[in-house]
Amino acid sequence: AAAPWSAPPVGAGQWPLSAELQAFSAGAPYGDPNAPEVALAKNTAHTIAIQSAHAINAAEVAAALQAAKEASAAASAAQQRVAAAKEQVLIQQKIAAAKEAAAAAAIQRSEAAAA
Repeated sequence: AAAPWSAPPVGAGQWPLSAELQAFSAGAPYGDPNAPEVALAKNTAHTIAIQSAHAINAAEVAAALQAAKEASAAASAAQQRVAAAKEQVLIQQKIAAAKEAAAAAAIQRSEAAAA
């Protein structure tokens, strides 16, 4: 994909924003790498990186793993309870169907005896 801007033709001089860049960078092509602002930014970035790396220590990792194991065990137990409840529903449905069939047979016998 082509860039949304075009490079100046060879020998045409500087890029359009070169003057502004040089004004900000005091004439240095990319600014002074030893400027206090750059050093402060580098130091701040380094400090944040170090703090982020130390933010997760071994105890936190172990605690997170333990919590994950407990959550997994709880989910497994819940799945087992759901499976047992489904099995109980099926058993109750079979009992109800058997009682319904027995009642229908009793009605037929009663009607046959009355006739």
